[in-house]
Amino acid sequence: MLKVGRPICTSLLKYTWPLEVIDMKVRLFVGLVALLVGAATMISVVSAASNGDSSLKSAFMQQQAKERAAAVAGPRAPKIQKLGPQTNQRASRQQGILDVRQGPVSASEFLVVNSWQGPVSGEGSTWYVVWAGSTGSISAAPGTPGIIVHLQTPSPDGTTFTDTVIGTFTDESADGPLSIVAVEGSSVELVSPSGRAFHFDLRVNRFS
Repeated sequence: MLKVGRPICTSLLKYTWPLEVIDMKVRLFVGLVALLVGAATMISVVSAASNGDSSLKSAFMQQQAKERAAAVAGPRAPKIQKLGPQTNQRASRQQGILDVRQGPVSASEFLVVNSWQGPVSGEGSTWYVVWAGSTGSISAAPGTPGIIVHLQTPSPDGTTFTDTVIGTFTDESADGPLSIVAVEGSSVELVSPSGRAFHFDLRVNRFS
């Protein structure tokens, strides 16, 4: 009589995990791997940032040290001479009426039409500088017609000049900004826009 043995599949079922358990274990394994990868990535980022900050700080400190060393070792700024050119060279000046628009003060204080500079008889090597125009600014209505007078005295070696402000003098009777047309001795000859003549005496600093 033929004996029927136990099915092979029956013995194997004792060692086979249910599908639900296998799925749960796979999920846990994948989650653990993802957690480890994320932690490793975070450690790498933090380490790189720390190294970067350290490098930036080191570079900044090195740059600061170089700048301090350059400031200590660098040459000092030269002294500015008022009017003379280079040392040991006699300063040269242009005498006569000059077509300039910039005076010794800003254009908001005095509008320059022209100027004159030169010596006055009896004053030695001292020169006068006169700027003619009017007070006021370009953006506002013209101010009072007048002139600015400076005195320039050369140093003993003639290489520099000392500039002395004499003052600003106005004449309200003029109909507009004054301009210089001639200088005779100590008398500065000026005209207004209408052609009216004015005279200013440098010796007494007064219009006449």
